[in-house]
Amino acid sequence: MNAPFYEKGLEFSCRKDCSKCCGGSPGYVFLDEDEILRLQNCLGVDQEFFLDNYTKAVGDRISLRDVEEDNWNCILLKDGKCSVYENRPLQCRTFPFWPQNIITKAEWEETKTECPGIGEGRHYTKEEIEAIAMGDETIDSVK
Repeated sequence: MNAPFYEKGLEFSCRKDCSKCCGGSPGYVFLDEDEILRLQNCLGVDQEFFLDNYTKAVGDRISLRDVEEDNWNCILLKDGKCSVYENRPLQCRTFPFWPQNIITKAEWEETKTECPGIGEGRHYTKEEIEAIAMGDETIDSVK
């Protein structure tokens, strides 16, 4: 088996300019029960209000809403920044090291065109990248 293109690691530093990554087209940010609770507490709302106003059902799963009138931006995006950055869902914390983004160098380079933090900042080892891609919450989340 060939070594992955990121065998020697990759650089990434979130610039927190979330309007580059968290909008522009419809999408899904799936939430588990713990994330729903954490987000509703962060926003200071009860669960019913949070679910009714911030989420949508996708089959039997719950996703954050995106706002069509606002270029499909995530509902939690305010003035180009994530309004819950320190409490963002795992799916958001693991970006850009999603499996589909690291499958090939070409996919990584395509993701780089949308995310200005790719290629600069902190060096992530192959082992860290793979742990993050698998959703391992014991690894220091992507900052």
